[in-house]
Amino acid sequence: MNLIDTNAFVRYLTIPKTETERQFQSLARTLFTGAGTGDNRFTTTPEVVSEVIFVLTTDQFRQSRIDIATNLTAVLTLPTCYMPERDEVVESILLWTTKPRLSYVDARLLVKAQSQRMTLRTFDTDLAKAAGVLRWDRQSRRE
Repeated sequence: MNLIDTNAFVRYLTIPKTETERQFQSLARTLFTGAGTGDNRFTTTPEVVSEVIFVLTTDQFRQSRIDIATNLTAVLTLPTCYMPERDEVVESILLWTTKPRLSYVDARLLVKAQSQRMTLRTFDTDLAKAAGVLRWDRQSRRE
């Protein structure tokens, strides 16, 4: 099993501009396809996915939410990806694309709260609205 870091995802999901970047992309492709390694299974962590999204939205790469969601989801849903929270992570990515006022981390938090039937407590108006709850400071005044 291969544990994949942010840099490998970024190299795989971006267009190389230099020869070194082309080499990195080729190596990253090998990690995801397993070509020549004998083991094409891989995993990563939700934290790495958050960092990948952050990096791809920076001024250096300027990828749109839709492009990131399409490409990253395609990688994470490969049958060779074994990520314990994969379904929640993919759902969070998709939610993030439909709610432009939410950060990816907020989308992840919302999906986690819903999937585990937790009460979401937040002071963030946009997150509370997306979750269909009152902001915590307003909620606590009612209790």
